[in-house]
Amino acid sequence: MAENNSVQTGEQTPVSVVTTESLAALREIIPTNDEVDAKIAEALSTCANLVFATTEDVLAIFGKAPDKEPETDPETTGGEA
Repeated sequence: MAENNSVQTGEQTPVSVVTTESLAALREIIPTNDEVDAKIAEALSTCANLVFATTEDVLAIFGKAPDKEPETDPETTGGEA
């Protein structure tokens, strides 16, 4: 990190001094707006290729079958046949 240079004035009020070398060093670690925009565009382009797994796919990974809806019998549930 750049060193903090302070200069004491006659009133003993510290004044911070920034050197051109310290500003040049910051250019190495702080990206420009164009660099940030390029990174965001790159990230968004890879997100477009994502495919989400279905519940069945996830359960198949763990060797489980998805729970099926129980079949209802119209006579026992009071529904019409």
